[in-house]
Amino acid sequence: MIKKNKYPIIIFSFFLLIVLFLNYFQFLSDILAISILYATCLVVLNFVLFFAFWEYSHNKSNKTFLIFNLGGMAFRIIITLIGVYVVIKFLNIDKYGFIFALFIWYLLFITYEVNLFKKKAEKPLKSSKN
Repeated sequence: MIKKNKYPIIIFSFFLLIVLFLNYFQFLSDILAISILYATCLVVLNFVLFFAFWEYSHNKSNKTFLIFNLGGMAFRIIITLIGVYVVIKFLNIDKYGFIFALFIWYLLFITYEVNLFKKKAEKPLKSSKN
């Protein structure tokens, strides 16, 4: 699993090091750094769930693939919304930093997910030409 996902892991690790570095040298306040890390954790949870559904279903029938990926998408968005509500309502964070970081990370990981779907859609076309 780690070998297949080296790019998201590298990006995530690099981002985590940047946030810790900026927080260590007081370029980011502690509350803002924690807010960014909460947003990052929510999006990484979302991505891990996506990847678990993807790994289970990408070589299965179309029906199974659609159930796990479209149904999984609804499940993941509900989990993310519950997480956003809990973090904003009950934790002492910078709300704007949290929402901005969540938005940026969500866009990055959704782009990666779309690329995986695109590769799956192109794969049968290449094999049918041979």
